[in-house]
Amino acid sequence: METLSSYCVLVVVEPRPAAAPATIIRETTAQLERDGVAFWTYRSQDQTADHFQSLGQAGSGKVPCYFLSVGKGYTAKAQEDIPGYDAATHYAADGQTWRELRTPVIGQLDNNPCALVLGEIEPRSGESFNLWAYGTCDEQGAPVRFSSTVSAVGAVQNDTRTHPNKMKTNPRPLLAVGFLVAPFAVWLKNEGESPAPVDYVEDGIMPTILGNLDL
Repeated sequence: METLSSYCVLVVVEPRPAAAPATIIRETTAQLERDGVAFWTYRSQDQTADHFQSLGQAGSGKVPCYFLSVGKGYTAKAQEDIPGYDAATHYAADGQTWRELRTPVIGQLDNNPCALVLGEIEPRSGESFNLWAYGTCDEQGAPVRFSSTVSAVGAVQNDTRTHPNKMKTNPRPLLAVGFLVAPFAVWLKNEGESPAPVDYVEDGIMPTILGNLDL
């Protein structure tokens, strides 16, 4: 029996150039049905792949992942205005052993790019998510906050309704619910050393494309 982690990951999904959030979710669902796993690029100032890996390892199983709508103050950007918007060609679970992706992963790759590893995702419609019922897992009592540099946050259930720094847009439309699977997160790059041959069955991961930017 699989054990669910006590932690979860909250991801805010912004429209990428030429694709609305619902389209991104549908693309991800299709990739998972076909290949069994997908990579979801994210932005974070300090929560790199090893941070999300530790959340998965702490629970010895799948990590719930909730995909949320952007806040009311969100302003869309054109592709040319997004720093480092590019296609990753390689991934590494340890940040050192790079392996080639079967299909490039599109995202913002300007600053230590990483991606969550999704093993399941289910689109949702007409549901909402209470951000104020969660806090960050790395700072006790701190509310979950998204920004132009943070699109994914490790979280735990915690009442942050009275915190002065909580996000104003709440509740948020819930776009999808998924689960992270081992290795839970990876590093990405768009060029470099020749990758080692990949045995996807042995490695336990099937790379797929997920062209998304999220805020």
